Amino acid sequence: MRVTHFTPVRTLPVRIGGGETWILSLSRALSALGTQSAVVYPADSWTETDKNGVRLIGAPPQDIAKCVQGTDILHAYHYWDPATRRAILRAKLLRRRVVVTDLGGGSRGPSSLIDFRGLVDAFVAISAFSLELMAARAGNVVIGGVDASWYETPPWNGGSDVVYVGRVLPHKGVDVLVRACQHQRLVVIGPHPDRQYAEYLSVLASEVGTDLQLTGPVDDRVVKDAVRSAKCLVLPSVYVDYRGRHYRMPELLGLVLLEAMAVGCPVIGTAVGGIPEIVHDGETGLLVPPGDASALGRALKTLDDEAFAKRLGANGRQFARRFSWDSVALKCQQVYNEL
Repeated sequence: MRVTHFTPVRTLPVRIGGGETWILSLSRALSALGTQSAVVYPADSWTETDKNGVRLIGAPPQDIAKCVQGTDILHAYHYWDPATRRAILRAKLLRRRVVVTDLGGGSRGPSSLIDFRGLVDAFVAISAFSLELMAARAGNVVIGGVDASWYETPPWNGGSDVVYVGRVLPHKGVDVLVRACQHQRLVVIGPHPDRQYAEYLSVLASEVGTDLQLTGPVDDRVVKDAVRSAKCLVLPSVYVDYRGRHYRMPELLGLVLLEAMAVGCPVIGTAVGGIPEIVHDGETGLLVPPGDASALGRALKTLDDEAFAKRLGANGRQFARRFSWDSVALKCQQVYNEL
């Protein structure tokens, strides 16, 4: 079986975000199962590279059809993006089967107003919330995956730092976390593409008395070390940001929560999007209302109970083990085989 994964993100292979990590990891795991797999993305000229065992093909938009022609199945990502929709149309014209997964990225255009569900043979969603957003009549929810290196990382040993990992953007609710962490050290790891927001966070931290460290992007080893020695990891995403702007899908899943669980680190998430599907309050983590700094502060306080924090982390670690990339690849392969 030959599967072509299509992403409209042009930054491959130079810059890889969370969505593209998902695609590359799945492609690598499928190849290990014997499925021929390649990742195609739009580029100005034809180029082929290898990224940790994954074949990457950069193709000019007019040549995407050539990539689809040599495959059995097109697995397309970022469902609403115009480039993804053009790839789906090309695949159907060539009588190829189409599987769609939305990862929350890409852009939107007039084509996003058109109902494409009839052109999709199967939907694979990373959460039930994501499946609902795609308005799929039927589909498969495949949660994950967690890279094996997280399971191999030395387990959580506790600490005092509150840690956030991800892009520093308003819909991530980092400002709410800053308010909740008064008189505590908050380490924020990840790129801040919105410079104005990053500056706002620094000013806010000074005003409320939070010891804020904005690290910017760091390598995976540093992230793992920070998580395993943290008090907890928090994903405080919101539906309405500090400016009053609304977001329909702030978190399709919150994969970083599963990664932290994999090392036994206690996690706190907000009740938005797909987060409640993996953070079961009081069992695998703590769940708080979005935008509520007081509730988040109280949740942080409960983790001062060392025995409770350890129990929460141990539960999360056991829960996360079911979401390895091998598991995700097997489930996706089953979807492909049933088409």
